[in-house]
Amino acid sequence: MSITITFKVEKSGYVGIDVYDLLGRTVKTLIQKHLNAGVYNTIWKGRNEFGEAMSSGTYIVQMRVGENADRRKITLLR
Repeated sequence: MSITITFKVEKSGYVGIDVYDLLGRTVKTLIQKHLNAGVYNTIWKGRNEFGEAMSSGTYIVQMRVGENADRRKITLLR
């Protein structure tokens, strides 16, 4: 199971995208790099940093561009 996350970068800069569980623990870092302005996709394969499959449930995706942050809820179904 994988989830495609589409996001838009308004101004080029450092972008960080992380997946968190509902207790606020980091599950997986998806992106940590400089990106130019544009629309991008990244994929979370439902696994944590150690490659272990995560259980079905609700997770939070946080995207940081510079000092701005945006959060979205996603649901992983196995």
